[in-house]
Amino acid sequence: MADWKSTFLDLFPKEFIKVEITVINNPTIIIAPGATIGNLNTGEQKNIGSINAHIGQLSGDDKAAAEALKALAEAFVSKLEGLSDNDKSSGLEWLAVLAEQSTVPEPERRTSIIKTALDTLAGISSAAGGLATAWSQWGPALMKFFGV
Repeated sequence: MADWKSTFLDLFPKEFIKVEITVINNPTIIIAPGATIGNLNTGEQKNIGSINAHIGQLSGDDKAAAEALKALAEAFVSKLEGLSDNDKSSGLEWLAVLAEQSTVPEPERRTSIIKTALDTLAGISSAAGGLATAWSQWGPALMKFFGV
């Protein structure tokens, strides 16, 4: 008889990558389309949830920013050589800040925080090859969206 995890995971299409992580001895299933996911701590999971919630609110012309935030979040949680756990956590925190600010009306956005987030993400991204590639592809869309 198959265990419950195998049965549960078999319910999802095979194009989804399934990864099990343990948070305080409780199994948590993370399913991400098209991404190779590394281990995430509770704070990182919270940031991913925040990013997903905010990009789900974007529509129309904002879709490019939503795609960029999603792609960069996937890049940060992927197993990338040269990216420390601290940089991964920091990158996800700054992406969560940008995701939140993307849903704030433009006149009310916190411009200095946005600039700091973008500069920090660019710096972190230069440390890991795959992340540098993702930033060069998606960073300009975020800068354009936020008018930086």
